[in-house]
Amino acid sequence: MKILNLCAADYGGAGIAAMRIHTNLRSAGVDSRMLVLDKRTNDSWTEPLLDSRNPFRLWRIFHKIFLKVSSLSDYYFQRQNLSPELPLKVLRKKIDFEPDVIVAHVLSHFLSPRDVLKIHKITNAPVIWNLMDMAAFTGGCHYAWSCRRYEERCGDCPALRLRSDGDVSRKVWQEKSDVMSAMNMAVIAASSLLHEQATRSNLFRGSRIETILLAVDPETFHQRDRCEAKRILGLSDNKRVIFFGAQKLKNRRKGMDYMLEALSRLADIPAIDCNSIQIVTAGNISELGALERMRYSHKHLGYIHGDAQLALVYQAADVFVCPSIQDSGPMMINESMMCGTPVVAFKMGVASDLIIPGVTGYIAKLMDACDLAAGIASVTSLNEEKSAEMSDRCREHALALCHPLNQAKKLIQFFSSISKRDDIKTAVDEESRVN
Repeated sequence: MKILNLCAADYGGAGIAAMRIHTNLRSAGVDSRMLVLDKRTNDSWTEPLLDSRNPFRLWRIFHKIFLKVSSLSDYYFQRQNLSPELPLKVLRKKIDFEPDVIVAHVLSHFLSPRDVLKIHKITNAPVIWNLMDMAAFTGGCHYAWSCRRYEERCGDCPALRLRSDGDVSRKVWQEKSDVMSAMNMAVIAASSLLHEQATRSNLFRGSRIETILLAVDPETFHQRDRCEAKRILGLSDNKRVIFFGAQKLKNRRKGMDYMLEALSRLADIPAIDCNSIQIVTAGNISELGALERMRYSHKHLGYIHGDAQLALVYQAADVFVCPSIQDSGPMMINESMMCGTPVVAFKMGVASDLIIPGVTGYIAKLMDACDLAAGIASVTSLNEEKSAEMSDRCREHALALCHPLNQAKKLIQFFSSISKRDDIKTAVDEESRVN
């Protein structure tokens, strides 16, 4: 089987997830190749679409600045119908093999849906939209918050500073609709939440949608003696470590205000001794001044580089807390669980897929800092035996759901089932009528 992966980059959160899929497929014997705009890895099966001197890169930077001014950052709005608009002959030259399936990952500022349609027609291969956020089925936003206009046809977009019924979100949505109606396509969702949202969306309604969780390398993200990991990082081995972080802690959807409130409330719980807890953070410390005024010991690790160092932090932690209030993942939940570290999170993103309350962590009511604090307390107050048991359950659960071989197997089965169909949507409709 031959797979063509399309992704804006081979680095960053979404890029790393796409690269993991690509490498896992290759490890399973699949001829998987990647086409990206920005390449930073040394993967020989990944190729940049454009020359590094191409002026489109400068236009891309200008467009990002324009969007920052014209849209609200919480929604992470991107103009997804703009691209280099490469001629067919250039695309044919870049795609020098005949794929059985095209997998479209995150494409913003790289390829437009119309470009994907060109590649689809060149190769005659079905298109699989791999969802890591909501961008593929909205008029521009990666996170819709409470807006559900993507269930119809967008427009009057709350992400835009100047909004109207026929605004740019409606225009982008309409172009997507025109293009996707001409495609044989199916969908992969990285969480059950994304699956639900995609099912409700107008663009993917009636398409075949499969939930396949993001995989994590169990050799890199593995269990380690927690005291040993703490000593390597210079942490107190006689304190319970609470770890949280994000690439940009000031991002509102990452819920750091709720995290700080939860820690404040945690200190008021009678069973909790602040002197026995150490807070470990990663990311941008400038937004966490309030943490320094609390009674906990605190160590900030800055930006963590590389999976091995990130795994070490999980291994040192007694609990990883994910306070995201608007998210499609994050992948950090998958990684923490693979390291045997329990997770406390709001009911958001992939939390419901991986956290078994009382067994592998705790799921708090969305945006309820009191409940988040209760969850943290329930995990950090476990005795040594119960803590070790929960750690083992985390590892076992992650191996069952997030092992690279399991992911590759599910992907191959899904690709095989759809690559033989002439029209995916028609097949889905026929299945629905039979059932």
